[in-house]
Amino acid sequence: MRLWIGSILLVIVAACPIERTAFGGANEQGIVLPDYYVKDIRWDDLALPVQWYMHEEGCINNHNNGLPIFFWISPVEAAWELGIALQCWNDVATTTLTSAYAGTTSEADVGMDGINLVTWADSFGVSSNTYARTLIHIVEEDIIVGSSNRDLNGDGHDDLDPAIYEDGCLLTAGTIVDADVKFNSEYYDWFNAFFWSSGVHRIASVAVHEFGHAFGLCHSPHLVKASTMFGYSSTTSKTSQDERLTLETDDVSGISRFYPNESMRSQYGAIGGRVILDTGSPEGAGGVSVVAIDSATGKTVAGGITYGLWMQNGTPVAGTFSIEWLPRGCYALAVEYFDGGDYRWIDNYNYDVRYSNVCNGNQSNTHPYDPYSLGLDFSPNGELYKPSNTSSDDLLPFAWVNVAPGQTVSLEDIVVNTDFPPVPADTTQITLDDDDYEEYVFTGGFTFPFSGSDYTSMFIGSNGYITLGSGDSDASESVAEFAGSLPRIAPLWCDLNPVARSEHDPYDREDPVWRPGGVYVSQSDKKCDVIYVAIPSKGTGHANTFSVSLYKNGTIRFAYYYVGAKHALVGVSPGGSSATTELNYTETSFHSGSGGEAVYELFSGNYVPPDVVDLSARELSFVWNESGSFDMFTRLPDMNYDGVVDFYDISILSSLYGKEAGDADYSPKADFNDDGVVNHTDLSVFASFYGTEF
Repeated sequence: MRLWIGSILLVIVAACPIERTAFGGANEQGIVLPDYYVKDIRWDDLALPVQWYMHEEGCINNHNNGLPIFFWISPVEAAWELGIALQCWNDVATTTLTSAYAGTTSEADVGMDGINLVTWADSFGVSSNTYARTLIHIVEEDIIVGSSNRDLNGDGHDDLDPAIYEDGCLLTAGTIVDADVKFNSEYYDWFNAFFWSSGVHRIASVAVHEFGHAFGLCHSPHLVKASTMFGYSSTTSKTSQDERLTLETDDVSGISRFYPNESMRSQYGAIGGRVILDTGSPEGAGGVSVVAIDSATGKTVAGGITYGLWMQNGTPVAGTFSIEWLPRGCYALAVEYFDGGDYRWIDNYNYDVRYSNVCNGNQSNTHPYDPYSLGLDFSPNGELYKPSNTSSDDLLPFAWVNVAPGQTVSLEDIVVNTDFPPVPADTTQITLDDDDYEEYVFTGGFTFPFSGSDYTSMFIGSNGYITLGSGDSDASESVAEFAGSLPRIAPLWCDLNPVARSEHDPYDREDPVWRPGGVYVSQSDKKCDVIYVAIPSKGTGHANTFSVSLYKNGTIRFAYYYVGAKHALVGVSPGGSSATTELNYTETSFHSGSGGEAVYELFSGNYVPPDVVDLSARELSFVWNESGSFDMFTRLPDMNYDGVVDFYDISILSSLYGKEAGDADYSPKADFNDDGVVNHTDLSVFASFYGTEF
């Protein structure tokens, strides 16, 4: 079960307080009246360090959900947990943000009262699928602070403390002036660092997420599932909860962007660009998730949400994005569009996403300024950035983007994939229904050797795998079946559906529409390629584009473009065995199997590492070995993909030798051990393969 870690209620305050729900992008972007700009939400530097108080009773009602009555979290223990969470943000060297735990208060209720409160006692509504909720108050327009406007909500209490905000200081629109966190004690029990019981939740791991909201951050983009600010959690293990206390690149990038330590900016880089709809007269595409994928690890490390079209007089330009404070490295850029299957995601992001001119499922007659605004009535295919972008370029080679310290890389426009890509040249289309397979008989005398047998045909399944000997249509990935049943080659075993779905209620966000995918085969005398093009995950519009190549010597190569699946099993199995080895492909560049074992990674969809599907822009290769299993490589030295490691590859390696990730002409294709530099180690790997024909 997936649960929201936290949600946010943003209150815009002026002479007449106005409540709006605001949700995240890279920063809380909220409407600021009357011109309804999109504004970045942050504390003014005068308010730092932000002082936090806890209701004096601490973690009350902590036995509503099965926690034994003799386990009790004292106020001192609860405060200690809050201090740990605050320190996580204080320790970010690239920011000027500071905060502190200031003690307890008798105030139990959230609201704009000059007290930044953490409470378990308030009746402020938190639903059963949410661990906690953060309430933040911002000013609606630029104000010069004086005695006449310190009481922002007209309750007779000064909200702008003279000790912090002197007369005459300027507070810009979007400045946070009060924040509160309400923990859900009705539906959840809580623990600390020294005690854990299954089904309860660590205070610090949720608090660090909620404090991120209170400092102005939103939920991380949909593809950055390993970050502290990712919005979902579906596990109650102590280890996975403790991992939330380690801020990831996306968390650091977001908080540094809005509280920058300028003395360190020159040590980091940035990537910026614009996503557009090619509608004859190109327009910016708002509410789109754009993320950076680290070539060395395959992990999605940072991202943001593009600004929306519906701003009036606002800046920056609609459709633009900026991913800042990136460490030196080499990155692929992935673009994902929210769809109707993500209706909760849509509702829990900012206005740009909720009223996007792209995202399916955003059709609404409740837009505060344009009641007839609609997103596209289908889900565009997610994609990877490539130069000379078009609206149907799913299969074009993607580009790696090198980022050096102090450098901002400006990309060409990324065009939303509103059109289905052309049929790949020299291919045969395989017509598949949902949960289906079809046999393909190799031609021209080609055979594929696999686990001691030579096969003259293969069975291509709609659910992201190939079986040998006979077909299979099972949509539910299973390790036991993977190892023990048919010989199976699984680049992405999960419930996929290549059949289009066009009938839906355009005003029902839970009723998505998706377009058909395509499966194609291309064969030569050296290899056979099976290409899955924009195959949606069943029940959503999240497209998946990938290929598998079967070489005449038994080598298998998986190549991934954009992968939108949330769970999958990926690997190779000789079948008929219970022997298995699970790998983590982001942490293992080479593995040598033995004893007929199946080699795989299971991405369970639990939204915590390593369960997150992190395959976009990656390669995996499997080579049969003398021990009766497979050697796994993240990339092979056949860098021009001509089926042989020869002098042409030497030329490529020579041109890249000595290059490091971040250098303008670095490419990970020659970095065989993924250490960020092409050096003697890679040369040694290359030499061991020289002359190999695949």
